[in-house]
Amino acid sequence: MTGLKKFVNSKMDTNSGHQSEGYRNAVFDAADDIAFITTDLDGLDARILDFSPGAEHIFGYRREEIIGKKFSILYQAEGDRLDPKLFTQVDPKKPGLTREVSLVRKSGEQFPAIFIHYPIHDEQGNLSATLGVAVDVSRKKRWEEAIKFANSELRQLFNTAVDGMRVIDKNYNMMRVSETFLTLSRTTKEEIKGKKCYEVLCGPLCHTELCPLRRVLGGEEHIECEIEKERRDGTKIP
Repeated sequence: MTGLKKFVNSKMDTNSGHQSEGYRNAVFDAADDIAFITTDLDGLDARILDFSPGAEHIFGYRREEIIGKKFSILYQAEGDRLDPKLFTQVDPKKPGLTREVSLVRKSGEQFPAIFIHYPIHDEQGNLSATLGVAVDVSRKKRWEEAIKFANSELRQLFNTAVDGMRVIDKNYNMMRVSETFLTLSRTTKEEIKGKKCYEVLCGPLCHTELCPLRRVLGGEEHIECEIEKERRDGTKIP
């Protein structure tokens, strides 16, 4: 087992003793979205000593082709040089130096990451190397942007829809409705606030196993049915 894996095992160990070394090694090898990189002590001019499978996945380099390369090949922070002396000031009971940085893949693509630097000491307690733990957050940022766009599109759809649309949570609470839904149900946003869907429009399938919403929550992807709904004032609509 490499020195890098030994160090990671020590960081992943628990007081319970339930996690075996083999289990921790499997986690280390399978961590596709986390890069573990060890370097010597020359800051950004440091040479890469070891490279985990996750680092290969994130950066696109094979371990054998990047060992011995300068760490700066992965790091795009102009003028931001790491002083190895800083590691002697790190509290050993806490994580190392945490930074939000821009890293670069073999393809040249830059991506945002959280990078944590840990000091590695030899058996005599002397600082001997550093461990970098990088987490690629570009996927998370893209997901957040997609959600933001989807929410924007949903708001526009709701504002212009000619159909009665509503969003209901897993507890059947009314979360959002279109203006047309308010017209069809003869209610206002204030009146439906905090109401269950069946308290606003009730149909013959409500409270049964055939309730469309219950079926969707049970895993069905698409349900289409024609039923008669009853408004709160007792009148009915198809």
